[in-house]
Amino acid sequence: MYVVLAIVLALVAAASAVAKLTEQETVMEGMRTVGAEGIVRWLALAELVGAVGLIVGIWVEPIASPLRLVWCSTSSSPSARTFASATATSSRRS
Repeated sequence: MYVVLAIVLALVAAASAVAKLTEQETVMEGMRTVGAEGIVRWLALAELVGAVGLIVGIWVEPIASPLRLVWCSTSSSPSARTFASATATSSRRS
């Protein structure tokens, strides 16, 4: 399910970026309305990077997963310890 969602969201982000880069009138009208016409190219770049990140994320192991486990297991909060043990249990199953 994640793969399908990632691909759909990447396509939507890429289409939005292309609309901004080609300065389609409806998009530019909205950007002028909110006062963001000066940063349209930067927004398009951010959307393209996000689209690439979604596609790359399909094949690359998450970086934050081991870090979250370490951070939660050193916390003194009972809910964090519960989350850490649940995360450790679920990672052992897979």
